[in-house]
Amino acid sequence: MKRLLACFFCAFAFQATAAAHVLDQYLQVAQIALSPGGVRVELRLIPGVQVADRVFALIDVDGDEKISSAEEQAYARRVLQDVALEVDGRRAPLALTGVEFPSRREMNEGIGVIRLDLAAEAASGAAGEHQLSFRNDHLPELGVYLANALVPTTNEIKILGQERDALQHRLRLNFHATPDAAHGRLRRTGVFIFCLCLALFFRQWEPLRRLCAAWKIGRSMRRKVFVANRHWLIALLLLASGAAPQRAYAHQQPTTLVVLDVAPHQVAMNLHVPLSELELAFGNDVSGDPENSLARWQAPFIAYLISHIRPATDGRPWAVGVREITVHKAEQTQSGPFQEVLVHLSLTPLDGVSARRFLLDYDVILHQVVTHKALVSIRNDWERGRTAEEEVGVIKVNTQ
Repeated sequence: MKRLLACFFCAFAFQATAAAHVLDQYLQVAQIALSPGGVRVELRLIPGVQVADRVFALIDVDGDEKISSAEEQAYARRVLQDVALEVDGRRAPLALTGVEFPSRREMNEGIGVIRLDLAAEAASGAAGEHQLSFRNDHLPELGVYLANALVPTTNEIKILGQERDALQHRLRLNFHATPDAAHGRLRRTGVFIFCLCLALFFRQWEPLRRLCAAWKIGRSMRRKVFVANRHWLIALLLLASGAAPQRAYAHQQPTTLVVLDVAPHQVAMNLHVPLSELELAFGNDVSGDPENSLARWQAPFIAYLISHIRPATDGRPWAVGVREITVHKAEQTQSGPFQEVLVHLSLTPLDGVSARRFLLDYDVILHQVVTHKALVSIRNDWERGRTAEEEVGVIKVNTQ
């Protein structure tokens, strides 16, 4: 693969070490999806190795070392009591729509994920601007929180901004809703104007025909015909300029580079992430003073990466470790110079699972910036003797 990125090292860098995530913390990730009919919340709760026993004991109330369906529902209801959702200042009760719990072994290894699907009915599709507030106060003595709004799947809703508190216990979301009926009225108005212009055009067909025929006569006669029909000529030019597609000459945004080194029992991932794009998706100000900002947001940033990089084999998740985070100056051909975050990660399968076959569920930045792309390449493959970097694919959002 032809390298699109040239790095120039800055004078600062800092270290970040973690296994799947911080071992003595309870990572709690909330993803909020807006639709005209209501709100969906997906909670992913991931206990670290050192707190897995404590969390498991809260779930396994009868102490039989197994999690029954009744215990799953009971714990889910406990989480429901600790979270709250409001739309335009009014409480929107959340209902449990799905649960999925890991095994005891997965929790002990720090890769167990508790998934809770929640939904609430709310007037989020009413025309105008709205505000949504989400709060998570579940086990604050252990919790590390991350909250994000997903990109709406409909044009009826547009997210205007997101605000979070320092620990991301709370998320405030401003959005604008345009009901489909309003879109329909705009389309009908456009069709009406087009038909009106078409009718006026045919009414003036004879002057236009004379205008076209003027090209076959002498110069002096052409001038007289043009002068006589100049108003319709100007009108035609304006219509043509309005109907012609407008090309936007915009500066292209930098892409993410995902570089993999494949070893027999582990995959090393080097992630080159544009800082400006990362800030949009991460939801915290990190571009003004990257060295201090990333150090201050280190735990939430690691949690963000872990929640959006999910390798698995046959549905069995791998362990993801963040080894090092540095900040560099970089340059790409299509975007020019920019700042990037370079993250070194390790992707480790469970015992007995080959590191050569896995599905990478990856949506860093893409879950918020749908135009962003990630170029994936393999730099080293020790088993096959490959040492030349080769591009293997592009990860992007299918917006069609």
